[in-house]
Amino acid sequence: GMVQPGQTWKAARNVPIDSIDTFQTATTDLTYTFRGVRSVNGQDFGVIDFLGVVRPMNGRVSTLKGMVRGTADVDLAAGRIYQAHAIVDVTLDLVFREESLRSNGKLEVTLKRSQP
Repeated sequence: GMVQPGQTWKAARNVPIDSIDTFQTATTDLTYTFRGVRSVNGQDFGVIDFLGVVRPMNGRVSTLKGMVRGTADVDLAAGRIYQAHAIVDVTLDLVFREESLRSNGKLEVTLKRSQP
């Protein structure tokens, strides 16, 4: 349906987490906010911000927590994401070879499609 500026909705998304001795998938609960429409060279893009919390993971070897934030521009004519930028910032506590370790990580992802 049609969304209005300021309207929000929620969704859960998976986030890959690679630690010293295991690969895990965490879940983040995102809140999307529609900011409005902007025109570039006569083409309309919907602007969406998103922000979320990575759910704490308590696994055999680690505890994970963090945040995800970003923006996306949606090509309204094509109905697909034209460009997006996201940052995943996490802290991972784990036990490796009987030693407690803490790791902080930041993953920055950018998508940009060429104009149709």
